[in-house]
Amino acid sequence: MLECGCNGETLITGKAALTEYWRSRFAEKPAGVLERLQISGEIVVVSYAVPQGIVQANPKFDDAGRIVRTQCGPL
Repeated sequence: MLECGCNGETLITGKAALTEYWRSRFAEKPAGVLERLQISGEIVVVSYAVPQGIVQANPKFDDAGRIVRTQCGPL
């Protein structure tokens, strides 16, 4: 599941929908420089540059290390 606040609130679920969302997102607004990567225990925060500014993503992982939920949006 992805909760994205980049273009209003968007909720995406399912592997195919997530794949298509990220494919179109990066085609429209390619990620540039990794600005910051913070890891503290189970919390990961990824900040990266896009043409309009900085986006922050907070993936949540299951016990197998798979991303099960991500929240992202502009800073």
